[in-house]
Amino acid sequence: PTPTLHDPMAVSLLTDPALCQTKRMDIQISRNGLTRPVNHGPADAVVAVETTPGNFLDYYAGLFGQGLKKLGGA
Repeated sequence: PTPTLHDPMAVSLLTDPALCQTKRMDIQISRNGLTRPVNHGPADAVVAVETTPGNFLDYYAGLFGQGLKKLGGA
């Protein structure tokens, strides 16, 4: 029932790293698209492991809220 905004969160994390706790991990993406940690070598990705959704939504709305209003959205 609640949308998951993976891509907007990833982009927002680039501009405000405080939005998520991150961890360097060695990951692998399976054939069906699932991401999982592995221990095949050194960490090859930075993974967001914990966030506060309300903080992200406030940040995101602050960036794009005015544009949404101009388009007739919320």
